[in-house]
Amino acid sequence: RSSDLEKNIKNNNYLDYYNTCRENLKEDFSYMLKRGFLEAEKEQLYNLGIGLDTSNKNSFIVFPITNYSYIKRYLKTVIIDSKETRYSNSSKLRKDSHYCFNLHKIKDHNIIYIFEGIMDCITMQVINPQYLSVATGGAVANIKRVTDELKKASQDKKLIVLLCLDNDEAGENGTREFKEKLKSKNIYVLDIRKNLLNFNIFTEDFEEKKRKLERRFSNYVTYFVKNTDNSLEDKNRYCYKDLNERLQKDRQGLLKDIEAVNRLAQDILK
Repeated sequence: RSSDLEKNIKNNNYLDYYNTCRENLKEDFSYMLKRGFLEAEKEQLYNLGIGLDTSNKNSFIVFPITNYSYIKRYLKTVIIDSKETRYSNSSKLRKDSHYCFNLHKIKDHNIIYIFEGIMDCITMQVINPQYLSVATGGAVANIKRVTDELKKASQDKKLIVLLCLDNDEAGENGTREFKEKLKSKNIYVLDIRKNLLNFNIFTEDFEEKKRKLERRFSNYVTYFVKNTDNSLEDKNRYCYKDLNERLQKDRQGLLKDIEAVNRLAQDILK
């Protein structure tokens, strides 16, 4: 691990490493397509600094957070500290480094979406680019870091904070903590998880979508293959011939949800 770290550092930062990874993602965009992104959105992801590290057996997406810290999203599950995970953090090259994506942009925005996971955050930032999306990285300690920035930015303007944390115990606790810490005359906090019911559908893992489609069509497939002259190849073509079509159908549902939330936030901001 230390040799990998030394390889990634130049001039005491990760900037050259980020540039290499960005070029890799331009060359191989297949994983992002599986996550529902469009080929046309490659440039947006490139501008956000997102990259792909292919130097290891298990490649991973690189999310630059600062010049001195980044988050890794492995394409396949890995074991770290005896636990299965898809995520890990880089080493911090400076004490003031952190893992909160888009934190430095808060001061320039009035309507801000808050997520735990980096992939959820990136998804919203790309398909809803006119408003800022921020990720806490899932760490409880980062809630204070984010709320401090929000309170600082609200000193001379109104902020609408749209919470979209995970639907689990940690997400519930985080939502409560954000609401408690952001009690301010210039900050309006909304929990929008129920307003974005299509978000979890759209961001669901590609392989899980495929398994669900296979289960849903299993009875139909049995009949289709046994009672016609069609092959298994035809089964795939008819039943889930292109999961990207399914992803884009899910995207349209999500865009309607987002549009409604955006209008609500704009009305409050007036």
